[in-house]
Amino acid sequence: MKTIITQFGGEENNYKLIEERETKYKLKALKKAKYYMDLADAIEEHLVSIRKIKQLLNQYEFAQSPEVTIMWDDECGWLSKNRNSQKIIVVNI
Repeated sequence: MKTIITQFGGEENNYKLIEERETKYKLKALKKAKYYMDLADAIEEHLVSIRKIKQLLNQYEFAQSPEVTIMWDDECGWLSKNRNSQKIIVVNI
């Protein structure tokens, strides 16, 4: 509101400056809107995952415990591409 009063007060009558400032505000608002739309999409994906847990509960058995599996071999480190050296040690954490 101060901006509008200043404009009509004659202190700021260059329309190009006003247009640049308003364009800057618009871009800032669009950036914030995109951020919040992305946030809303991420929250919706999380809610869908939560709903799936409810649907799948007691319908499937896990073949393996849902723990983190780490695979390593001495020659190439994590997940070797060399098929001959795929003597992988599996460690459940």
